[in-house]
Amino acid sequence: MSETAWRVVVGVLAVALAVVGGILIAVLVGQDGPTPIASPSAAVSASPGPTASLGPSPTLSPSPSASPTAPPTDAPTATPPATPTDAPSPTAAPTASPGGPLRQVRLVGLGLDSEDAEGAVQRLLTFQVDGPAQIVVAVSDVTAGRVRTCLWLGDPLDVQDRECRNLRNRSLARTISEPGQTTWTVSLIGRGAQISPSATVELSFHALAAALTFDNFRFQGEAAENYDGITAVFPVLAAGEAHIIFSIDDGEGGQYPYSLIIERLGPDGGIVHESGGLPADNGEGFQSVSAGRSYRLTLTNTQESVDQQVFLRGTLSWP
Repeated sequence: MSETAWRVVVGVLAVALAVVGGILIAVLVGQDGPTPIASPSAAVSASPGPTASLGPSPTLSPSPSASPTAPPTDAPTATPPATPTDAPSPTAAPTASPGGPLRQVRLVGLGLDSEDAEGAVQRLLTFQVDGPAQIVVAVSDVTAGRVRTCLWLGDPLDVQDRECRNLRNRSLARTISEPGQTTWTVSLIGRGAQISPSATVELSFHALAAALTFDNFRFQGEAAENYDGITAVFPVLAAGEAHIIFSIDDGEGGQYPYSLIIERLGPDGGIVHESGGLPADNGEGFQSVSAGRSYRLTLTNTQESVDQQVFLRGTLSWP
């Protein structure tokens, strides 16, 4: 090959290499455009775009939230609610405060006549209440059947507004809204054919002075369990004197030996009063008692048994 031809070939190859190099550079430059990830950075900066799209919702939310904001602004005005402010008024209402402290007495193992038995009588409990007050008569430990329990305004001879229920481990209650002192009576008798149960009767009432008159309690002697006198348990609110006065009646003027015992219950408990012994048709007992202590009084006929009907009547009072 001549030198001239060789130069032509070399020149052609140089031009070709230049063209190819230019193409490669162009390709590389074209790939460098995406390589800087200008579009990804734009995508990243575009990702705040959704955040910015939430931006309008917060921006718009103030206008809806302006409606919630208004109630909070009004809430302070309603913040002092009427209920708490008015709540003390009912509590302070005169009718809500009782006229006297709560008094309680429990008669244990009280024997009752059957209502359909010949010669049956109701046991009677009479007491005074200082209103406003509540009276609750609870009957429990009933040995058979139910106890016909009646409560009325008045004494045994003056019956007004009477309410009766047949109770067994239940109670009968009455609310007195008027102020002032009133007299109330409870009657108790066995309910059911030839059923003469014994029961525990607990009486609660509000009174300035605690006193309970009991009547028609049988006094049949030691052999007649639950039909021999009275056993009463009572808590004492203030230091003072417990007092009982009673009479015994068989319809014929008979006299019967009796035992009157008063016990202090709880710590350092024991008998604090004991009297009786000789036959009598009435009696009386006094005993100093301490505040915050409970006492049990038992009055029984110490005779073995009595053929005729004998009844005990009396009044027990305590501070």
